[in-house]
Amino acid sequence: MNQSNTKLTAEEKETLVEMKIEFEELGGEVFYFPNHSLTIAMIPAGDVTRVATSVSSPNEKKFRRKVGAYKAINRLVWDGECMIIPTIASNEIWAHGFADLCSDCREF
Repeated sequence: MNQSNTKLTAEEKETLVEMKIEFEELGGEVFYFPNHSLTIAMIPAGDVTRVATSVSSPNEKKFRRKVGAYKAINRLVWDGECMIIPTIASNEIWAHGFADLCSDCREF
């Protein structure tokens, strides 16, 4: 089996610290689901919520929260790669449901 090799560089780590500060100031939240190899970033945008994900490779031996956060936040805020969902009462409940759905889909 291949060794896990996905790690952030020193520069990416510094960028992540700055990204998380700005992201949280905008009302963003990040949810981690190690059992599903999934990270979900969510940010309110008026009447909708923007959502981006990061999924670990099946070859990864360790779930790396910082890598998932870096990729999901970057996709959401800077790359514009996201889903749009209606604004909901609890992002955490939605994120848990989405993670469970993704896990169920892997079984097919």
